Amino acid sequence: MKNDENLRREYAEWKEQTLATLEELCAAPGTALERASEASGNRELFVQKLFSAIDRESFRGTFTTDYEVGPEFMLKWLEAIRSDEAWTGKVPFAKEGHASLNDSFYEDNFESLDDYTFQSMELLIESFLSSLRKEGLDAAAGAVFAEEDDIRNELLDSGIISSDFEMKSHGFNCNIILGYKEEGNFDFGAISDFRSMYLAEDPPTDEVIGNNSLSWLIRSQDYSVADLYSDMKSPFLDSVRREIEEYTAGMGGVTICLRLSADELEALASNNGKNISISKEASIGIFTPWSGAGSLMEIALEKDIVLPKSMINRIQVEGAKNNEYTVDEVYGMTGRFWTQHAMKTTDDAPFEMTDDMVAADVLAMQENLERAEEDASEDSSPSP
Repeated sequence: MKNDENLRREYAEWKEQTLATLEELCAAPGTALERASEASGNRELFVQKLFSAIDRESFRGTFTTDYEVGPEFMLKWLEAIRSDEAWTGKVPFAKEGHASLNDSFYEDNFESLDDYTFQSMELLIESFLSSLRKEGLDAAAGAVFAEEDDIRNELLDSGIISSDFEMKSHGFNCNIILGYKEEGNFDFGAISDFRSMYLAEDPPTDEVIGNNSLSWLIRSQDYSVADLYSDMKSPFLDSVRREIEEYTAGMGGVTICLRLSADELEALASNNGKNISISKEASIGIFTPWSGAGSLMEIALEKDIVLPKSMINRIQVEGAKNNEYTVDEVYGMTGRFWTQHAMKTTDDAPFEMTDDMVAADVLAMQENLERAEEDASEDSSPSP
């Protein structure tokens, strides 16, 4: 009931304002509406009939149409707002003052929306003419017909009539490729170096641990890189071990695969002061877009992660003309692979890996290695 009352109040306010503006336009000397209303011999009735036509043919003076947002536009918009500083560790997407998705879509489809406005105004004028003729106001109808273009422009310029679009999309399969500044500086080879050291059972250096998105992901799940090297078992650690073992490319980044709406994509890419929470159900793995390779894409998260936007290196939109290979092009996944409803904005602080964490990992692995060497030495000593 309360919503109904609000709607009635809003409609009454709009009607009152619109009628007042129409009366002003029809009384303004030298306007096409003034001449046509004068020809009617009954300005009050003329205004009422014009208002009724606006009310019938629009929603409170607004023509609204649906436009389908395609993957090509979304990728074009993402690239347009990307900073030139993509490889410097700064947030590589939206800067202050960038065009919003809505504004960009309007600009991209301005001619189509303009055509829609013209067609909608044609229908409104036809409805108005019909009502004037039914009232026997043929002289007024003739005046409106003769100055239709000017009347249309006067209504649009006054703000009584406007046009808008409602963006529609069925969602987009997106690949969010993560990476530290240092990973970009060294051609995303840190995870490959990590793999080589892991398979050789050599403890990685602090540079390798501290400068790759896989270490960050491990720490985000409350594990350390030292845990990965240990005998500790867990769904997450076991899945990371399999992911590393099956990964053979020379460069790559942790990649999150989500199905996102246009609004979710804008929230992900925009500099809006919000952080991004990714569900533990999200599809995630190691992927190499530059050579079209990757691993199993089967890392099993155990908890949601809050993502620092500074770690987003790029976003691919499947179905658009990306500059590199996409996950779908390489794997041919089914649509369900891209997890839906797995992203939301949050005020929670993103997880950040610190130098202390890296130092603790290096120290722990060095101690583990020394302990293993001592154990091996004792085992090889001859029995007394």
